[in-house]
Amino acid sequence: MTDAKKDTIYIDVDDEITGIIDKVRRSPRKIIALVLPKRTSVLQSVVNMKLLRRAADEGEKNIVLITSETALMPLAGAAKLHVAKTLSSKPVIPPSPKTELQAAGVEEVEVDASKSVGELDDASSDETIDVDYDNADETSEDKPTKTKANKKLKVPNFERFRVLVIFGSVGLVLLIGFMVWAVNIAPKAKITIKTNTDDFNSTLNFTASPSAKTLDTTKMIIPATLTEDKKSDNQKEPATGQKDNGKKASGTMTIYYCPSNNDAQVVLPAGTAFSSDGFTFTLDQATTVPASNFTGGGDCKKDLSQTANVTANRGGDRYNLSSRSYVSSSSSITGKGSNMTGGTSQIVKVVNQSDIDGAKDQIINRLKSVAADELKKQLNDQNMFMLADSVTPTVTLVSANPSAGMEASETTVTVNVTYTVTAVAEASLKQLIETDIKHKIDPSTQTIQNDDDGLGNAVVKLGDKSASGDIKVNLQVTVTAGPQLDALAIKKEVVGKKKGDTADIIEKRPGIKDVKVQYSPFWVDSTPKKTSKITVIFEKANGQ
Repeated sequence: MTDAKKDTIYIDVDDEITGIIDKVRRSPRKIIALVLPKRTSVLQSVVNMKLLRRAADEGEKNIVLITSETALMPLAGAAKLHVAKTLSSKPVIPPSPKTELQAAGVEEVEVDASKSVGELDDASSDETIDVDYDNADETSEDKPTKTKANKKLKVPNFERFRVLVIFGSVGLVLLIGFMVWAVNIAPKAKITIKTNTDDFNSTLNFTASPSAKTLDTTKMIIPATLTEDKKSDNQKEPATGQKDNGKKASGTMTIYYCPSNNDAQVVLPAGTAFSSDGFTFTLDQATTVPASNFTGGGDCKKDLSQTANVTANRGGDRYNLSSRSYVSSSSSITGKGSNMTGGTSQIVKVVNQSDIDGAKDQIINRLKSVAADELKKQLNDQNMFMLADSVTPTVTLVSANPSAGMEASETTVTVNVTYTVTAVAEASLKQLIETDIKHKIDPSTQTIQNDDDGLGNAVVKLGDKSASGDIKVNLQVTVTAGPQLDALAIKKEVVGKKKGDTADIIEKRPGIKDVKVQYSPFWVDSTPKKTSKITVIFEKANGQ
């Protein structure tokens, strides 16, 4: 087969059978080499193979399929088409064992000569077989390849496999996390030890002094620290005030001046007020009023006067008054008003100062509890005992928008406040408490069993506070004293022990009446190996 006699046609993976047949028919050569792409699907049909063979026969042409895919071999053999591995290989017709094709699920299909290629192609578009590419290179140039029956392969669902892997991985991580939590974090032990104990009250009167440097047990002065916490908050407050924005009434005022001296006249500036029964009118402009004469008995005749225009100091129709007498801030100046007219009412809401003050107080009280909790936690971390009632607010800013007197249905009040609290060192208090308690117990057989020396339930009363910041403090605590037991030593002795062994070890100590060991969660069956996971509680066994 030479280049002059053959035509090489390269088939695309998307070519249809009708398109391939057209290319074959248009070729002027008698020998046509069809170079097939890998994984071509159009010729994986017996019908398409036979349509291609029929087109070759009608054009008196010989077709050679250039491919190494073993899956096409039996189909080409069934259609009696030549196949070559390469353009330089010897073409052969692969064997066409019908039994093997039938075993693979491929039925022999006869081509209806009365139908066109397009009709046959449409009718057989679903007749394809699964292709096995694993043995694509096993075809020999000189020896026809034996093909095994193509059994239908089940393609794994990789998407489902990926989902299972993801869920499996997440589940494994959660399981490992749960096991770590269950073994190392969750286990806790609560050991309640009942002993013969007694309660003792201790009352201390001391001075918490910010200026003191060291504890003075003689004068009962404890160094104190001042700690601040700055807060800011705002809230909306409805306006409760009212204002009449209507037009102001106006009229005239006849003014009389009855001086107590020999002044001949008086000049009243604009804005001078004249009032009657709570209604006030002011002069529109400066007015000079001559002095009236007096009778021989000393009474003012009010024989001289000056009339001037006046306007109500507020809007509203209630200022529309009939003629009446008015007084001013000076007893020597009086007036007689005309009928006041022109006032109209338009009542609107305005912000009162009381609205702002009320919101401010609410914000200060609300923030005080928050600041106290935060300060207490902060001081506890520093082993400081906070004198809770010493929390003092200092307001640094109060603003209202809209401000007092402005027309609005509500106002937003913002408050910046600094809270200051006095605290003393717990160690100093414990030293004073223990010194006091030692005079009430037998130190040779008893010891204080409260870890905090009773400070957790202390009652604190504050006295006078000096200008320097010193505060008089009365502190009352109740301390439990019993057998000399070291909670930490007990914890170290029972770590890792079983429940029964834990109880036995503790009960052997003197003064112990009963031991109750509780584990949590439910799966825990031994005392945790970390002392921080063990809680030791001392209780009285003598029924008090």
